[in-house]
Amino acid sequence: MYLARNRLDAAGLIVMISSDQRTQEANRRNCLEKLRQLVTESLIEPKIRRKTRPTAASRRRRVEGKKTRSKVKEARRTSKLIAE
Repeated sequence: MYLARNRLDAAGLIVMISSDQRTQEANRRNCLEKLRQLVTESLIEPKIRRKTRPTAASRRRRVEGKKTRSKVKEARRTSKLIAE
Protein backbone atom coordinates (compact mmCIF):
# COMPACT_ATOMS: atom_id res chain seq x y z
CA MET A 1 0.00 0.00 0.00
CA TYR A 2 3.06 2.27 0.11
CA LEU A 3 2.68 3.09 -3.60
CA ALA A 4 -1.08 3.68 -3.26
CA ARG A 5 -0.94 5.98 -0.23
CA ASN A 6 -1.90 9.05 -2.30
CA ARG A 7 -4.84 7.21 -3.85
CA LEU A 8 -6.48 6.07 -0.61
CA ASP A 9 -9.70 7.71 0.57
CA ALA A 10 -10.95 8.03 4.16
CA ALA A 11 -12.49 4.53 4.05
CA GLY A 12 -9.18 2.99 2.93
CA LEU A 13 -10.31 2.30 -0.62
CA ILE A 14 -8.08 2.91 -3.63
CA VAL A 15 -9.52 5.62 -5.88
CA MET A 16 -8.60 5.58 -9.59
CA ILE A 17 -9.78 8.35 -11.90
CA SER A 18 -9.44 8.48 -15.66
CA SER A 19 -10.91 10.88 -18.19
CA ASP A 20 -8.50 10.21 -21.03
CA GLN A 21 -11.06 8.46 -23.25
CA ARG A 22 -14.42 9.60 -24.57
CA THR A 23 -16.45 6.69 -23.19
CA GLN A 24 -17.04 5.56 -19.63
CA GLU A 25 -16.21 1.96 -20.51
CA ALA A 26 -12.86 2.94 -22.02
CA ASN A 27 -12.05 5.00 -18.92
CA ARG A 28 -12.94 1.99 -16.72
CA ARG A 29 -10.55 -0.21 -18.72
CA ASN A 30 -7.89 2.50 -18.33
CA CYS A 31 -8.43 2.55 -14.54
CA LEU A 32 -8.19 -1.24 -14.35
CA GLU A 33 -4.93 -1.12 -16.29
CA LYS A 34 -3.63 1.54 -13.87
CA LEU A 35 -4.61 -0.71 -10.95
CA ARG A 36 -2.85 -3.71 -12.50
CA GLN A 37 0.26 -1.59 -12.99
CA LEU A 38 0.11 -0.40 -9.36
CA VAL A 39 -0.19 -3.97 -8.06
CA THR A 40 2.66 -5.14 -10.31
CA GLU A 41 4.93 -2.32 -9.10
CA SER A 42 4.07 -3.00 -5.47
CA LEU A 43 5.25 -6.63 -5.80
CA ILE A 44 8.81 -5.49 -6.57
CA GLU A 45 10.86 -5.10 -3.39
CA PRO A 46 12.95 -1.91 -3.30
CA LYS A 47 16.71 -2.40 -3.03
CA ILE A 48 18.13 -1.74 0.42
CA ARG A 49 20.56 1.15 0.41
CA ARG A 50 23.86 0.36 2.06
CA LYS A 51 25.97 3.11 3.55
CA THR A 52 29.23 3.68 1.74
CA ARG A 53 32.38 5.45 2.81
CA PRO A 54 34.75 7.51 0.70
CA THR A 55 37.98 5.74 -0.16
CA ALA A 56 41.24 6.72 1.48
CA ALA A 57 42.53 8.11 -1.83
CA SER A 58 39.46 10.30 -2.32
CA ARG A 59 39.77 11.65 1.22
CA ARG A 60 43.43 12.39 0.60
CA ARG A 61 42.62 14.19 -2.68
CA ARG A 62 39.94 16.25 -0.93
CA VAL A 63 42.35 17.36 1.80
CA GLU A 64 45.04 18.15 -0.80
CA GLY A 65 42.57 20.33 -2.70
CA LYS A 66 41.60 22.16 0.47
CA LYS A 67 45.26 22.80 1.29
CA THR A 68 45.90 24.12 -2.21
CA ARG A 69 42.93 26.52 -2.02
CA SER A 70 44.06 27.63 1.43
CA LYS A 71 47.54 28.47 0.14
CA VAL A 72 46.08 30.41 -2.81
CA LYS A 73 43.91 32.50 -0.50
CA GLU A 74 46.75 32.98 1.96
CA ALA A 75 48.96 34.23 -0.87
CA ARG A 76 46.31 36.79 -1.78
CA ARG A 77 46.21 38.05 1.80
CA THR A 78 49.96 38.49 2.14
CA SER A 79 50.29 40.27 -1.22
CA LYS A 80 47.47 42.61 -0.23
CA LEU A 81 49.24 43.48 3.04
CA ILE A 82 52.48 44.21 1.17
CA ALA A 83 50.69 46.52 -1.31
CA GLU A 84 49.29 48.69 1.48
